[in-house]
Amino acid sequence: MHAARETSQGPLKIKVSKFGSTQTLELAGELELATVPVLQEGLEAAQKDGAEVVVVDMSELEFIDSTGIALLIESDRRINEDGGRLLLIPSEAPAVARGLALTEL
Repeated sequence: MHAARETSQGPLKIKVSKFGSTQTLELAGELELATVPVLQEGLEAAQKDGAEVVVVDMSELEFIDSTGIALLIESDRRINEDGGRLLLIPSEAPAVARGLALTEL
């Protein structure tokens, strides 16, 4: 079964799609203090839905701050503890690539 839905909060848009046991969250815009809660809800919902693999596609993300990076690190830990995997598709935007490189995400 393949299902998709889209949500947005300010400068962040998230498209969520599910295919089998994989759930993908496609991010576009900016992931920062004000928008982190909407992604956090999406990641938690993916776990509750039983997703074994959660993909965060950041290819359309233009900016990420330390709260966004912290959320990804914490989500990776939590999903791995539950036996799942978090996979990241990086953005080539300099503001995102630099933050991911510094944290080795």
